[in-house]
Amino acid sequence: MAAGTIELKPQSFGIKGKKVPAGDRIRFGIIGVGMQGSGLLSNAITLPGAECIGAADLYDGRHTLAKEITGNPDLFTTREYKKLLERKDIDCIIAAVPDHWHKRIVVDACNAGKDVYIEKPMTHKVADGFEMIDAAKRNGRIVMAGSQRVSAMLCEKARELYSSGGIGEVEHV
Repeated sequence: MAAGTIELKPQSFGIKGKKVPAGDRIRFGIIGVGMQGSGLLSNAITLPGAECIGAADLYDGRHTLAKEITGNPDLFTTREYKKLLERKDIDCIIAAVPDHWHKRIVVDACNAGKDVYIEKPMTHKVADGFEMIDAAKRNGRIVMAGSQRVSAMLCEKARELYSSGGIGEVEHV
């Protein structure tokens, strides 16, 4: 490490190309294939055993985008997200929708027997959060609200440096 620099060592989780038994596969649908959703989709399909089998978005161009990202020209696409929730072959949902849709998507997905990954913020209203938690508990589902960069290596290093006093007194963020 040179003076004034911080070395970040890349982490390899050994996942790319890893073979997964058929019983350990997870089939997901994605709701919202815009800027954030297309990134989530691109990353999700690299996970061993993860397979996108459906995408919902209001814009037809994003149906084409989902097919391009997955490399599956026959990918099921729809404008109606509930059509993904009706499918028995979908285990879980990734939702990258506007904030005001978070509660509705989570509650509907849980009621349909799907686990859900929802973007942050989980909700803007405390009452909505309780409804989401209730739907997850009532249906025995998993709901995960994403934190993206908060768990990234760069943020971890920043926390480490701050906690150790390595960056001095913080005056502005």
